[in-house]
Amino acid sequence: MPSDLDGVYESFAKCVSGSGLVVFVVKFDPDSNLLLDDYNFEMFMRLQSLQKQLRIKNLKFRNLQILSLINASLVKFICSIKCGNMTNPQISTGEFGKPSLEDGSFTFNISDEFNMVAIAVDFEARGEIGLDLADLVEMRPLVPDVSKNWTAPTGEIFSPRETQYLLQQYESWHEEKQTNLETLLTQYWSLKEGYTKFIGLGLNYPLVKCEFLQSETILKRSEKLDFSPQDLHFKDLETKWVNSECICVPKTTSFSTRLSERIFCSVLVDASISYEPPKLISVSLEAMLAFCKSAQD
Repeated sequence: MPSDLDGVYESFAKCVSGSGLVVFVVKFDPDSNLLLDDYNFEMFMRLQSLQKQLRIKNLKFRNLQILSLINASLVKFICSIKCGNMTNPQISTGEFGKPSLEDGSFTFNISDEFNMVAIAVDFEARGEIGLDLADLVEMRPLVPDVSKNWTAPTGEIFSPRETQYLLQQYESWHEEKQTNLETLLTQYWSLKEGYTKFIGLGLNYPLVKCEFLQSETILKRSEKLDFSPQDLHFKDLETKWVNSECICVPKTTSFSTRLSERIFCSVLVDASISYEPPKLISVSLEAMLAFCKSAQD
């Protein structure tokens, strides 16, 4: 085992000990991160196939290249650290692009938005997972101005039952109506897209058929999550997960949280399987860079 990775393995083992469902999150500063350095960027790129490297390089903006590169590297990183050695996991994709490990050693799903990449993992491979990150800032232009006598939409996104729920919530708010609506619709989007990823169809599946009724309050953060690794490669983060009632088939259990002011996260698993709320763990880019360098020694 490479000596420069000893701390990474130890930190990983400590964080995931006794865990079932785990969500690993990499957060980076778009204006200041180690992948802005060409050498570090190349270290990550060398672990990708030539086809993947070309797709990343063809992205127009550096921030999108970095986001895509972390996404592509995170599965290999988690798989290798879990197995305790440098592995090249064989990943296959379903008809509509859902990735999975060919050996079935664990199930996972991955998502990225703005400055975060997350992977939800069930190391016991009990069932499928759907994960989605949704960005409130990207959703905001799609949210109508509530000052113009807003009425809940129906049709391509929301079912009649969801529409009724949205209107009830809207009418119950006495203040911050616009902010609450933006928050609730972003939360809904992460649930609905997470469901399409759970069943492996992605946005080929009509969002209106992904029905959820919020059984807990909308997500607000009273304090910021501290993603800074300090001296840790992996760091436990305390967060509250809320559930929403799934009224579609197959039924899922959902866990949603707010990772930052703009990023929402929803994890969906098979409702027939008993899952505890996920453990949320921050992953440092420094740990991933150490892995990339060791893999090429």
